[in-house]
Amino acid sequence: MSKLRRVRPAQLLIAALVLIGVGVLTFALRDAVREAVVIPLAYAVWLTDLLLRSLPQSLFLAVLLIISVVIVLRGLLQAGARSGDPPLRSVAGSARSRLGFWARQLGNLDHSQFAREQTAQEMRSLMLKTLAHTHQLDPNEVMARLRSGTLNVPPEIEALLRNRQGWMQVEQPGSAHPLASLWRRLCRTFQPARRMTDQAAHLNDKLKAAIDYVEAQLGNST
Repeated sequence: MSKLRRVRPAQLLIAALVLIGVGVLTFALRDAVREAVVIPLAYAVWLTDLLLRSLPQSLFLAVLLIISVVIVLRGLLQAGARSGDPPLRSVAGSARSRLGFWARQLGNLDHSQFAREQTAQEMRSLMLKTLAHTHQLDPNEVMARLRSGTLNVPPEIEALLRNRQGWMQVEQPGSAHPLASLWRRLCRTFQPARRMTDQAAHLNDKLKAAIDYVEAQLGNST
């Protein structure tokens, strides 16, 4: 009711005039519309029907069959082209993304503890997949053989697979004097940049050794 009350008399008058105008034009131009639109359209429909009736039914069915086969073949070819392209793009995109990931991780080793931990985790995953491939084992079987001592790998690789956190740690030389240990702790506390640099350099050396081992394993498997 509130919406109806908001309608102004002027709007009602305009709507009524428009309807009246449309009705008058339709009545006045009915002959012109009939001659320009209705008759040509009806003639085209009649001519098409006559042509279809004059053709043999077998020929008509053959034409329809040929058209259907062409449409289906075009659809299959286009679908094959679409399904063939994405894997190439996805492989290229995956390669670029992995290269970008390793470039970022290696560039951030000196600045981010998270980057170092993530790099160690990725290297452990790569090492596990490599050993599984070269020994024709499941990754879980690789770890089981590693725990049982039946898988022969270098100590550094075993440390990476067993405990990547410990594998990342910088090995500190032992000291019998407690003041020397205290001095190292103070240096690590008040010189974090140096500590990160040492950790990054240490991890970089271990990563290089791990990559060399992966290359050797893949070279032996070919």
